[in-house]
Amino acid sequence: MQTKIITATLTCVFLATPAIAFTEPYPGSYRETRDITCPAQYPIKTGEGVMGGGYITTCWTQQAWNLQMAGGDDWTAWLNGTYTPAPTPTPTITITATPAPQIVERTITVAGATTEIIKEIPAPLPDTSTAKKIKKEIARMKKEIKKLEQKLRAKKEQKTK
Repeated sequence: MQTKIITATLTCVFLATPAIAFTEPYPGSYRETRDITCPAQYPIKTGEGVMGGGYITTCWTQQAWNLQMAGGDDWTAWLNGTYTPAPTPTPTITITATPAPQIVERTITVAGATTEIIKEIPAPLPDTSTAKKIKKEIARMKKEIKKLEQKLRAKKEQKTK
């Protein structure tokens, strides 16, 4: 008699509990026959209603979802268990050292008397792509020559005093 009571109790428990089925329809996904919140490992949730008021939820990993949406050979390989992701290309960074500035020595002789060595780092070449820019550069160079001539005259006067 006691086994009949246990059997009847278990039967009632199983009939009263809704059936929850857990399946793995595709690699990287799982499905339940109810509406659930997908866990963090399976962030993509899809679902479908079924006749009789039921609901089926499928949770996907990001990779499985991307492959399923793309379809094609990669999805087929994923289903067959032979999928190998393409290697991620490693970015190539080329660092070119800035050339060290070269010191240029210029010797200036005025009227055969004074010789002076000037050491300088040359400025980068100006943009001379148009006639207007060329004329502007010539004017700048003329001003620079005048300043250098004035400095030279001043030094020459200091030496004669």
